[in-house]
Amino acid sequence: MTYRLGFALGDRSETLLILLVVGHVLADFLVQTQGVAKRKETSAGALLEHGFWTFATHLAVLAPFMSWTIAAAVAAIALIHTAVDAVRIHLGGEWGKSLAAFFLDQGLHVATVLAAFVILRGHGAQRGILIPYPGVWLGWLRTGAVLFAGYVLNARGGSMVVLKLQQRFPGVVPERKAGEPDTYEMERVIGYLERFLMFTLVILNQWIALGIVVAVRGLRLGTGSEKETVNCYRIIGTLASILVAIATGILVRSVIF
Repeated sequence: MTYRLGFALGDRSETLLILLVVGHVLADFLVQTQGVAKRKETSAGALLEHGFWTFATHLAVLAPFMSWTIAAAVAAIALIHTAVDAVRIHLGGEWGKSLAAFFLDQGLHVATVLAAFVILRGHGAQRGILIPYPGVWLGWLRTGAVLFAGYVLNARGGSMVVLKLQQRFPGVVPERKAGEPDTYEMERVIGYLERFLMFTLVILNQWIALGIVVAVRGLRLGTGSEKETVNCYRIIGTLASILVAIATGILVRSVIF
């Protein structure tokens, strides 16, 4: 598999940049549990816990480049990450839980990572890789890291986008009664699998197959017996899920090919 980034940085610089971004994705969407995400809205301890795991995740992902300079940069990323979350929670109120706040929050985190990369590259941190002959190994590392981060982003990140978008329409779906199956949990799993499939098809450039999957999903929506408002609610979630899968697939494909 050939590897190409849209701008010439050099193999080691590209790898450092990618691992910094992947570290953020894994820290926010894989290592951070739903429990911590909820508790940090009201608990400073949970917020600090998330900051610590952000630091630890970046350290683990950036292990091939590890040095005191990298460790200091990762500590700064974790501190700024925690500060951004704290400000959003303190000032955001209900807006802080919205989709717009989510994208703003993620944009600030990514901007922090990019700023760290510029500083690290200026200090030559990309030259500290531990593997003596990194050519082929770097290519596989970059490709694997980007693909893994893409699947993680489709799973947890995709669910967050869908949920926050649907939260704009409260009260559409009746509350579950005792003894009834948890349809939300089932739909969440279905969403995971659909986004994984669509993301994979985009990566493989199989647009016809992707169209068939989308069409089948559309037919399934049309057979529901719920009220029209409930069907519209589910269509919103489905379209958001499809857009997440396609957008992340195009982004990842543009990086790895």
